[in-house]
Amino acid sequence: MNTNLNDVIKLDTVGVTGMDHIHLLVSGELMKTHMKASPIEPNKDMLVTQDESGHVMILSIGTDNKLRLIRFSNGSADGYEILDLMANFEGYEKAVAFDLSENHNKTISIAMALTRKQEVYTDIFLAENISRDIDAAKFRGSCKKVSGIDTAFVADNIHMSTTDEKDESPMVVIAGKKGEAEYYYEVNNADLTATAASLPEAANKITQLEVGLMSGKKAKFFLYPQNKTTTLTCLVHNHGKSVHHEKAFDFSPNNPDIPKRYQHATYKCMAVAAGLKTKGKSLSSDLYVGTDQGVFLFKRGQIEAGFRVVTDTIQDVHQLYVVEDEHNISVWAIGGTGKTANALYYIHGEKVGEEYQWDKAYGFAKGITHVAPIRNEKKRSNELYLLDQQDNLIHCWQDPKSGVWNQRTINIKKDAYLIDLNSFVTHIKLTDEYGGILAKTKFRLTSSEWTYVNINGKIYSIDENSPAEIETDELGSINIIQLTEHIAVPVFHLEADFLKKTINIFPNGKILNGLSGIKSGDELRAAIGSGKKSVEGDLNDTVDSLKRLMGMTAVKRSEGCVFVSLSDSKEKVEKKLNLAHLSDGFVIGMSFENDSWQSHTGEAGIMEVSVVPDFILATVGDGFRYIEESIGQAKDAVRFVVKKVNEALEFCVTIGGKVLTLMLDTALKVFKAINWILKKIGIDLDEIMRWLGHVLSLDAIWKSHKIIAKLIENGAAHYIRFLEHKVEDLKELIGQSFDSVKEKVEGVLLSEKLPETAKTRLDQSSSLKSPLNSAAGSWIFSQIFNNDLLGGGIVAVINKDTGSEQYVHFIKKVAGIVDNLIPKLLKVFRDVGNILALDINSAFNLVHDVLDLLLDPMKALILEALDLLKELMKDISSALTSTVQIPFLNKMYNFFAALITDADKKADKKLTAAEAIAFIIAIPFTYASKILTGKAPFEDGDHNMTSTKYFEELFRGKEEELYPVAGCDNPAMCYSQIGGGFASIAAIPGHVISLMLFKAKKTDHKNLLDLLSFVLSFSTPPLTYPVRKDNQDIVAYNFKRSTWVLSFIKTIVSARIPEPSVSAGVSALFDGVIFPFALAADVIEKEDSLTFMQDILSNVGGALKNGSVAAGQLEFAYVAAGLPLLGAGIGFLQSTTTGDIHQLINLI
Repeated sequence: MNTNLNDVIKLDTVGVTGMDHIHLLVSGELMKTHMKASPIEPNKDMLVTQDESGHVMILSIGTDNKLRLIRFSNGSADGYEILDLMANFEGYEKAVAFDLSENHNKTISIAMALTRKQEVYTDIFLAENISRDIDAAKFRGSCKKVSGIDTAFVADNIHMSTTDEKDESPMVVIAGKKGEAEYYYEVNNADLTATAASLPEAANKITQLEVGLMSGKKAKFFLYPQNKTTTLTCLVHNHGKSVHHEKAFDFSPNNPDIPKRYQHATYKCMAVAAGLKTKGKSLSSDLYVGTDQGVFLFKRGQIEAGFRVVTDTIQDVHQLYVVEDEHNISVWAIGGTGKTANALYYIHGEKVGEEYQWDKAYGFAKGITHVAPIRNEKKRSNELYLLDQQDNLIHCWQDPKSGVWNQRTINIKKDAYLIDLNSFVTHIKLTDEYGGILAKTKFRLTSSEWTYVNINGKIYSIDENSPAEIETDELGSINIIQLTEHIAVPVFHLEADFLKKTINIFPNGKILNGLSGIKSGDELRAAIGSGKKSVEGDLNDTVDSLKRLMGMTAVKRSEGCVFVSLSDSKEKVEKKLNLAHLSDGFVIGMSFENDSWQSHTGEAGIMEVSVVPDFILATVGDGFRYIEESIGQAKDAVRFVVKKVNEALEFCVTIGGKVLTLMLDTALKVFKAINWILKKIGIDLDEIMRWLGHVLSLDAIWKSHKIIAKLIENGAAHYIRFLEHKVEDLKELIGQSFDSVKEKVEGVLLSEKLPETAKTRLDQSSSLKSPLNSAAGSWIFSQIFNNDLLGGGIVAVINKDTGSEQYVHFIKKVAGIVDNLIPKLLKVFRDVGNILALDINSAFNLVHDVLDLLLDPMKALILEALDLLKELMKDISSALTSTVQIPFLNKMYNFFAALITDADKKADKKLTAAEAIAFIIAIPFTYASKILTGKAPFEDGDHNMTSTKYFEELFRGKEEELYPVAGCDNPAMCYSQIGGGFASIAAIPGHVISLMLFKAKKTDHKNLLDLLSFVLSFSTPPLTYPVRKDNQDIVAYNFKRSTWVLSFIKTIVSARIPEPSVSAGVSALFDGVIFPFALAADVIEKEDSLTFMQDILSNVGGALKNGSVAAGQLEFAYVAAGLPLLGAGIGFLQSTTTGDIHQLINLI
């Protein structure tokens, strides 16, 4: 087994009664993932602000014409809370325009234009100086209607100023139409009465209008064409005078007060910002102008004294966004021509005294049509949302310390689901000292850098000082998904009040180990993707330097661990670099010459680095973003060098003859440099994933699910025919088994001839190392349990409410038996305490009480069920082959289908219930099989398992007479291994979905889960009929056959009972009675300890889980579910690795 899949550590506990220590598993993978899209609808109307906690708030008009406030909500399923701001506006139908202002007093104002019902005409509402923590229920009461608007006015645009230091009402300008003519209203008074807005006399067509402040007074800024050029005019309102008596300021390019070299610029757009916060008459907005020559600034609205050039390196700036905080300014400009058209550029500015200092503008992203940015007040950093030309919505944020940029695509072309995203997936599992699940255990998770993550299906923003308060799910797991574009990811810090240690987690642990373990340049070259430009020359020196760089990061993990480093409580791993082991001459470099990359070592020939760099950027993150976006555009030679200078590490890059120097002082920054180096030699993130991460074996998964689906469908048809004609034989088999089981089992117990294996403890703490507990192996289960993979869907096709008079009487009888026996059965199993703390011998002590309680009533019930077998089995085949429409799953399934070279990949696949289950289970089945055996399940062929005659040929029509020859290649061995392995994994979602089903109760979601739960349960009998082993005792074999029949009857009876608690109860009774039958066979056959464990944990655990559900004790049911899940894990290992036939029954 690959032991690098996960770390398992033992941790002492503090203040936990009866538990001295726990076991914690941590596993991580770089892999593709799929998830639900955010509820934010991508459009160009988005405006962004922030609440009092610094969380993003987005205002947007959706395609349904409703104005909504979409507020980031830490720990919510979608990551955002949606508030309908029009909810209480009776008599109004649509929102057509709005604006938002952030005021000097930390409040916000919202203005909006709403159409009256069944009209196109609009009214204007204003909510001024309201709290940023908006209460949707009170929002309507905060809004005042603007008076003075013509009843036939149709608004199409709103512009609003901030309020001044006196908290007066903002100025609002509304653009629209009266009839066919353009018309402008202005609101600039406390009673919110609109008047006709004054316009520049020469403005025939206004291309942009903004409002702000000038010399302490409210002002309107107009951009409009005039005489083959553009004019920018400001009209300043004079208090106490006619609105038409306003002072005009000319900012046009032909103004002689503008420097001569810029007087022929063409203005394209503008933006108004608050600027330096002063008082009184000097309170003036900064006016930014986008031109064909770059971005200009009229500081404090002054023309001659205030004119500044922010940048002159961007052509055709046609959109401009400016956000700022006390010390920093972020200018976002969309511009460029030709191939760089609609590129987004970023310019950082710093407020130094009374002046601004500007960094070099650099390309941030390509193909952008809209930007919604903020300067996050709490983080003192940038956060923004981008809309690209494909209508994809991208969320970006910058860590305030390192400046490293991160981004996540949160909506793709308005699709409900995001498919095939690069991510680091971290899986954490918690158990007690015996391996039992510890569900709902509380932890705190922080991160060395600011990041957004999905934790157990909920979205969190975390950093060093902002922990996510989280808990393990019902399976004792914490699953973290972090979308990424590089290998430079932060360290997670997991803490809990009951632990003495801080668990520092490296999600990229496997990548770090892989890069540190590169042995030769050939290995590095082999990782370069096909079709990528390869580096010429010997890469061995580059490998040596990369390994030394990796060593320099000083990522110290606990002994034997890949992902974990332990530190004392409340202490976190040090992120600074340790350069002591690097020589002063350490250097690595490459140059791009003659259309290829050449690697170099030593100072000579690398580059001539200036003592003073040609330019600087505010942060290392900006520097990396600059070189990543600029490198492909450079026409001149591109060179870089990483070198040690004294006790620092410099990363120097020359592009187009200009040198940029970045200081690397944390491991994450070095990983960023390594990521860039790898990318430049042709190894991008997808290649790193194929090389050192995890990539789904799509062909093998597709093949496996096709074969297994057919096996389930054909097996169901076969056994329905078989059982319908064998009712009397089955009744005889069950009768004989019930009559003899007590004698056989108790006879062995009383004779004290228990096998030596009976002394083995049931402790499962060592089982955590299973590949099914790794990040990749458990991924699909997390998608089901945490990320709503099976959400939505169809109505169940199993009719539970009708039947013959005998059937109805039988269902009522079952309910009475459940009510009577479940409390007694739970007492039997719970009286022994923690099952995992016992040995196998102790489990035998339960048999006598179970037999006394269940043997007679269950025998009568089962014989009566056999009389109704034909009626109970109706709809099984139709349920398996019924088409399911599960939005998320179908999307993923069709994405896989399109990647497979199959004839059926062209159109959207119609997914049957059997195919859905087979597809879900084939993912971990294929992965775990390859880890344990070195090959996929059907790598050697389908073993004729897709044939409709497969079961007839396998059993020759006589299941009870099958004596297969030894050898893993014979059909019986293949059936046992593949069927048992698949059924064991199917038990994992099978058990938990049954709990989800009970929890959902009468909701719409229940109907789909009802069907899938049944299909999961019924998928196991066709795959697990007990194949008789060579020389197996016939009595033992008949007990095994009886357990199979009992398990089959349990499935169909429980599926027919409409009341969930009764259905769970009857399952518990079947689990309880199967338990002694399975032990009887194991004792007679002198089975190994794993077989005893599997039968005990599956059956006792199933009885406890289902019985707890029946008793309404759902919390205990989730804990008890861990037992059959452990049993299923043992079954998978037995089927897959031992090369023998194993008789696995009653797994679900």
